[in-house]
Amino acid sequence: MLVATPILGWVWMLSFWYFGFVFLLPLLSSHKLREKYFVFFYQLVDVIWADSFAKTRRAALSVLDELESDDPELRKQGALRVLEVGAGTGANLKYIKRPLKYTNVDPNREFEPVFQEELKKNPHIELERWVQCYGEDMSELQEEHFDVVLLMYIFCTVNDPLKLIREAKRVLVKGGRLIYLEVVAYPQGTWQRLLQELVTPIWKFLACNFHVNRECHEDFIKSAGFLNVTANYVYLDMPVGINRHAYGAAVA
Repeated sequence: MLVATPILGWVWMLSFWYFGFVFLLPLLSSHKLREKYFVFFYQLVDVIWADSFAKTRRAALSVLDELESDDPELRKQGALRVLEVGAGTGANLKYIKRPLKYTNVDPNREFEPVFQEELKKNPHIELERWVQCYGEDMSELQEEHFDVVLLMYIFCTVNDPLKLIREAKRVLVKGGRLIYLEVVAYPQGTWQRLLQELVTPIWKFLACNFHVNRECHEDFIKSAGFLNVTANYVYLDMPVGINRHAYGAAVA
């Protein structure tokens, strides 16, 4: 396994940018190609920073251990009905130990082969549906249906974060949980925030709308109608600008 170091992190990021500009014309001409490019480098993130991501993912997902399903049958089984928006490669699945009835919403089908391989390693998770759509419009999913909605590294890539969080509230049962983990902006006025503002246009183009300068705080989540919002801020051993992360939970 690769061990994350500051040098390795910068090599990864600069390689991502370098090859993006080398293949600029093909990438400009094909959204599909940009999706493939993003998926390739995204998988390297989970390899290089495996330990750091493992710690934060476990912390964020530990909320699942204390929940009961709104569905009486699932409650008897000790299972939950969970929606994940933008599961990507399925990197969160291995940190979930209880039975799930699981739905994934993801607009990028390029992730599916890797996701399916990860799903096979976690037989306690039953995939009920894969819906190819954007999280801001999940009209195919019924209201008040899920016990939990997972938003893990998805706020930073959607077009309208507030629409996404309102949709999450709509599909959650009353008293259901939102669990989130995100790359977030540094505070206003810091040099790190200035750097994030400068490099966000590059990230947006090469990484399928990835914004490194978005804020995700309690007031933002409360504005969609959530209660009891928690937020924890951590700094991972990643290059400055993508190393500030936040995780927490909220009640619908």
